[in-house]
Amino acid sequence: MNPDSMLDSTNRRRFIKHFAISSAVSMVGGKLWTARVLADVGPLGEPLGRIRIKLSDYHPALTNPFGSVRFRFAAIDGGTYPFALNRADEATFYAVDTRCTHEGCVVNPFVGASEGSMVCDCHQSEYNIAGEVVVGPALANLRRYRVAYDGEDEVTVFIPGLDLSIRSVTVQQQTAAVIRLRLDFPTYPFARYRVQYRQQLTDTPIGVFFATTPTGPATLTEIETTGLPQTVYVDAGLPRGFFSVALVVEEA
Repeated sequence: MNPDSMLDSTNRRRFIKHFAISSAVSMVGGKLWTARVLADVGPLGEPLGRIRIKLSDYHPALTNPFGSVRFRFAAIDGGTYPFALNRADEATFYAVDTRCTHEGCVVNPFVGASEGSMVCDCHQSEYNIAGEVVVGPALANLRRYRVAYDGEDEVTVFIPGLDLSIRSVTVQQQTAAVIRLRLDFPTYPFARYRVQYRQQLTDTPIGVFFATTPTGPATLTEIETTGLPQTVYVDAGLPRGFFSVALVVEEA
C-alpha cells in the first residue's frame, strides 16, 4: 500500500479518527508531565479503541436508513480487516467486522433496503444488516462491535484490542524556546499515524509536524508503520498543551 499522504485527497475521502489513549503529554509552566487525563482513557486491561464517525461526512450513505460504509485503518496485509457501519433505522446502527466466517475473505458493505444483505464475493455467503448469516456456506455471524449514537451526527464504534497509547515520553533536548519530546507508541502493520496537539483538553486536536530521528527536522505529518513500536519526536514550543497520537481511518 502506498497511499497519498494528503488528507484532502480528491480521489478518496479520508478522515482522522481518534482512538482511546492511555496517556497524555502535557507541558505546563515549561515542565513535562504525563498522566491519565483525557476523557477517552481506556479501562485497565484490554485496550478499547474508539472510532468517532460523523454521519454528515458520509451523506447520504449514513444519513439514511439501510446505508452502509466500510472503513479500514490498515491494509489487510497486516491481518486487520475493515469494519462496516450499517444504519438500520433512525437510531439503530450496527458495526461489524468484515472478515467472512467461512474462509476469511472481506465481506462487502450492506446493499439494499430492509431485505438487502452483505455479500462475500468469494463464495457468496450473505449476512443481514446486523451481521447475522442468512445464506451459507458461512455458518457463523460476523463479529459485532459495540456502538454508541449521540442522537445527532456522531456514532462511536468500540473495538476491543485496538491499542493506541503513548507508552513512554522523555525529554530529548531542551533550549530556551523549545523542548523536544520523544514519544514511543505501539503500531499496527500497514497503518498510518499522525501526532496531534491541543492547548486545552476541550480544544479540537490539530496535526503537528514531527521527526523520526532525535536531531532531524520536524517535517513529517504522517507515517506508515510496520507493526513494530514507533518513536517520533515533536517540538513543544508553547508553555502548555497536550500531545496525542491519531490513527488514520479511511473509507474502504
